[in-house]
Amino acid sequence: KTLIKDLAAEGRTVLLSSHLLAEVEDVCDRVVILGDGKIRAEGRLDDLLKAREGLQMTITDMTPERAEDFCRQMEAEGAHVELDRPSMTLEAFFLATIKRTRKS
Repeated sequence: KTLIKDLAAEGRTVLLSSHLLAEVEDVCDRVVILGDGKIRAEGRLDDLLKAREGLQMTITDMTPERAEDFCRQMEAEGAHVELDRPSMTLEAFFLATIKRTRKS
C-alpha cells in the first residue's frame, strides 16, 4: 500500500488489479469494475460510492418534533433543506453493480 501511495504522490499512474476491494478502496482514487469481460462502472472512487438510491436529509438546530412538522410543511416554510446521498463501500458498490448488470 505504501509503495502505491508513494508512486501516486509522485504523480505516477499505477494500474492495480485485485479482488481485495477493501485494499483497493484504501489506495485508489479511480476505479474500473469489469464483469463478464465488459466495463460495468468507472470513475472517481468518491463519486462511485455515493449511493444512487435513497436520500438523506440533514436538519440542524431543530427538535425531532419540529423536524416532523417541517417535513410536512417544507415548501410552505421556504426553508433550505440540503439533500445528500450516503456513501457505501467499494465492495457494496461492486456487488450492486454486478447484480444490476446481470439483470439487464
